[in-house]
Amino acid sequence: MSPERVARVREMAAAGTQDRVIAEELGVSWRTVLRARQRHGIPSTWQPKRAPCGSPGPYKRGCRCQICRKANLARLTAAKADRYARQAAGTAVFTHGAGGYTNWGCRCDTCSAGHKAEYEARQAAL
Repeated sequence: MSPERVARVREMAAAGTQDRVIAEELGVSWRTVLRARQRHGIPSTWQPKRAPCGSPGPYKRGCRCQICRKANLARLTAAKADRYARQAAGTAVFTHGAGGYTNWGCRCDTCSAGHKAEYEARQAAL
């Protein structure tokens, strides 16, 4: 973006103009205006849309309200049920070992031995 355009973005941003309006006036996309703001240290009013509490996004970002905890538990429970169903159907693809024992509920000799070794290593570290 040319120095003249950057100066115009600076002026319009200082006046509180939205990026889309600035973009229309300059004949560029609003993302170009956003990148210009970032490169040249021009403050932006743009904020990404955030998912509301009760969906996986806020919990992954650190929200621990009761609604987000319940939603995350439901997501994990559904994923576990799916893993177990795929294993029962014989369509599961996973590496046998400690992870197979813990995540997939596999109790073959390899998974049991891997889980036991991991457990003993954790106990020895205490």
